[in-house]
Amino acid sequence: MASFLGGFLGAIVGGMVIGGPLGALVGAIAGSFLAGDLLEGETKRIGGNSGGYSSGGSKGSAYENSDYADRYYFQLSVLALMAAVMKADGKVVKSELDKVKEWISVAFPTLDDQRQALQILKAILQKKIDVDGIATQVRMLLDIYKRRELVRFLVGIGYADGDFSTEEDRLIAHICSLMGISARDYTSIKAAYSHEYENSTHSSYRGGNGYGGYSQNSSQNKSEATGGYGRGTDWAYTTLQIDRTATNDEVKKAYRKMAMKYHPDRVSTLGESVVNDANKLFERINEAYSVIKKERGMA
Repeated sequence: MASFLGGFLGAIVGGMVIGGPLGALVGAIAGSFLAGDLLEGETKRIGGNSGGYSSGGSKGSAYENSDYADRYYFQLSVLALMAAVMKADGKVVKSELDKVKEWISVAFPTLDDQRQALQILKAILQKKIDVDGIATQVRMLLDIYKRRELVRFLVGIGYADGDFSTEEDRLIAHICSLMGISARDYTSIKAAYSHEYENSTHSSYRGGNGYGGYSQNSSQNKSEATGGYGRGTDWAYTTLQIDRTATNDEVKKAYRKMAMKYHPDRVSTLGESVVNDANKLFERINEAYSVIKKERGMA
């Protein structure tokens, strides 16, 4: 299989017609890559058979493999929307770049792919990003499970600098609405992340008060500065998308529903590394259930 950058360039000259805002973004930055000396080897591979790319988009090309196409669309979409979230508060900080590099190391299997994906991200950061168009297109390209996984990455970027700003929160919420992700799903993912970060150095998180957000007033102490969840068990109920008034049977039903919704196998076509990373949220769901059971003395 050719590298990710080979696939990126192949999308332009190799017959993979993306179209729409994603295609426009690819086209807007492809010229600078095609002109770069660094990519000499890549341009040679695009037209040949060794990488699976066909200059005429002929039958049997890698792009006709639905699993490969899903992975490519997912990777490109995450890079584009990550860049938008990174720029949402008017600054791109080192902690955000470190978090992106962490994601890139998960989503891209080889060092070459990781290096090239970072180059593409840097190029995207310099362009105007059609967030509305891309998010709407993603809704058509990827199934609901992959879109939720995409949101998980975006929330991770929001938390990366320990300051989930109102601007970041509102943008991700807007992206969710365009991608067909419910407010409850977005809130649930944020709750799981708030618990993961509340005991870390990222204790300065302040949740936005927009779609799925949480307001924070000045009377809250530092232990509660994690999106309104504090160090209690509120995060667990929110993660499972239930209220404290839920019966034990409703808790069990909610857990089973969430476990099915976020099982890592749902994103298996995105590759083993993404599946392994998706297991982090699955673990938070299991932890949330355990916390509630312990609190209630459930068997």
